[in-house]
Amino acid sequence: MANSIYWLTKPYAGAGNGLGYSMHNNNMYEHTKKHIDCDDPFAEWHFQIAPGDQFFPTDGKKNALFTMFEFAETPMNYRDNLGKADVVFVPCKFCQEAFAPYTKKLPIIVNEGVDSDFFKFHQRKEPDYAKGEKFRILWAGARNTRKGYQYATDLIRLIGDSPDIEIYIKTHASLPSKEEMFEEASKYGITDIDKYLDAFLSTQEVRVGGKHNNIFFDMRKTSQEELRVIYNDAHVFLFSTLGEGWGLMGTEILSTGCPLIATPVTGVKDWFDAQVGYPLTWHYETIIATNYGNMEVSTHSPDMDSVVKQVFNVKDNYQKALELGKRGSKRMKKSFRWEQQGAKLAKILKQL
Repeated sequence: MANSIYWLTKPYAGAGNGLGYSMHNNNMYEHTKKHIDCDDPFAEWHFQIAPGDQFFPTDGKKNALFTMFEFAETPMNYRDNLGKADVVFVPCKFCQEAFAPYTKKLPIIVNEGVDSDFFKFHQRKEPDYAKGEKFRILWAGARNTRKGYQYATDLIRLIGDSPDIEIYIKTHASLPSKEEMFEEASKYGITDIDKYLDAFLSTQEVRVGGKHNNIFFDMRKTSQEELRVIYNDAHVFLFSTLGEGWGLMGTEILSTGCPLIATPVTGVKDWFDAQVGYPLTWHYETIIATNYGNMEVSTHSPDMDSVVKQVFNVKDNYQKALELGKRGSKRMKKSFRWEQQGAKLAKILKQL
């Protein structure tokens, strides 16, 4: 029995594509340490939550890695590192199956969670179109192919002129390169690059456009409280992902009861189906993953006609959509809370 572990990836801030890992790590640490000592530097087991290519095992210790990936092909640097871990944890069945050929033992599934007390159920109502109220479609995430940003922009092109529809895109400004950030920061005597990045993100704004002032680009750095307001103001959330290790943002917004349109693939399948939302049809497609060294990968790409069809399924049958959203909120609270997942991880760690 392991009475303690040493959690190497202590809570940290993340941005862009690294935000999901930081949220996962910080919440899992907070709820696991309630059940097992996670801060013992002399413990036999060292534990990390990190991308597989950023895993660095500790010599002379037993090493546990919690990681994930979203594409069918596992990168070579992931494969090599997976084999260096004594135990690998993953959040979903997709990752378990994908990583199994490269690990010493079958990866152990511990789902990610959601703070259902914070992202609590919010009662929405159908817009009163006679009073000029609009049906708001929310898309959120990094502006890259894997997150499905292209589907949000295609939606603007196809239905952005509709006077009773709003399309709200919550993303972040294109981040400068590290070299550009250092150069710009030095002009102002700033030596802490994190402070510069924080200042850069804080200067962004919500841009409004479109024929009916109904297209919103929100590039601000927002707090969790502000994000919750954005979630609650949406009538439907479009989660047009091509692949997820888990899909944290989708679980958060579903926890609020927002009707959800999502690609039922990879990690999303563990918590989403037609019982709680609107699945998209999809097809396999090869793309270049720019955030993985321009690696060619096979993805699960949603069909654009399915996106439009499901948007109008929700809009035209909103009471039914609200019932599915309410069912989804109950599912999140019953089965996918951080408290549950932290307790489960601690129990397994004690048995190592």
